[in-house]
Amino acid sequence: MLTKLGKYQIKSELGSGAMGVVYKAEDPRLGRPVALKTMSANVAGNPELLKRFYREAQSAGQLRHPNIVTIYDIDEADGVPFIAMEFLEGEDVDKIISARKDLTSSRSSTSSSRPARGCTTPTSTASSTATSSPPTSSCSPTAW
Repeated sequence: MLTKLGKYQIKSELGSGAMGVVYKAEDPRLGRPVALKTMSANVAGNPELLKRFYREAQSAGQLRHPNIVTIYDIDEADGVPFIAMEFLEGEDVDKIISARKDLTSSRSSTSSSRPARGCTTPTSTASSTATSSPPTSSCSPTAW
């Protein structure tokens, strides 16, 4: 596992998928936790996917809504492209489901409606570029 990416100190891995890995890290200059969304080397080698990755960050960076994480930075370090974004504490929905916790209808609808409200309120600046990526890109940065 990486221990540092650019200026960010990596604390733990939050999740991974076909396109990359998301880490919990700390911005040492500001002393705040961040989530770092990275691309794997084989994906970053594809120019179209790399452009899409940066376009996602630029689109999401234009959005302002309490249900959408704030984008802090986009960069590349040691050949690894990454997006630094707001880190939010919470329970992973996959873990809730796998633990077979009882999701009451109100908790279930709250879990899905809050992010959905954030996805439906792009600013006019971002709306033209947000459509070039799948909707989940701007709405769920860690859902790889």
